[in-house]
Amino acid sequence: PYTEALDPVLTLTPAYTPQEQVYAGMIADVKAARDMIKLDQAGATGDAIYGGDMEMWVKFANSYLMVLSMQLSKAQSSAIDAQGVFTEALGHSGGVLETLADEAWYQFDVDNGFNNPWNWMRSADYGVTQEMVSSMKGAGDNMVTTNTMYDDRLQYIMNDTSQVGLPYGFLDYGSPQAD
Repeated sequence: PYTEALDPVLTLTPAYTPQEQVYAGMIADVKAARDMIKLDQAGATGDAIYGGDMEMWVKFANSYLMVLSMQLSKAQSSAIDAQGVFTEALGHSGGVLETLADEAWYQFDVDNGFNNPWNWMRSADYGVTQEMVSSMKGAGDNMVTTNTMYDDRLQYIMNDTSQVGLPYGFLDYGSPQAD
């Protein structure tokens, strides 16, 4: 006969980090990162958001702190002074994002036919695989699936659904060399 005492799943008690601790940690991390920025030094090369403009990253951090504090504005917290976090970030000498042009936008192209903003950087990691395309087309011709029905969602991840997708382990879309 079934008994709860023999079921280890039912005896587990999930341990979640309280929201107050999560937000306190996020606020501390963002402040620490912001305060490590040296405005008199060159920013990171390869910065796809602000092109190494560290003043913009300080503004971003301050604005993000304001967003975090607004998310806590209705919460009762003994560890976090949401209004104090907001006021400190707003009054920080580095400023905040004030215009649409200041916002953190990532520009990407879809020349390769896949609507994934990260795929041009590491296509072998972020491209759509042959297995997935075959499965969504309902080809039923691979070891992954026996699906024979077309899935309309394929059009949301590929501009040209006649493509076959990427094989695993290739460096890029046209590369015949395995990684």
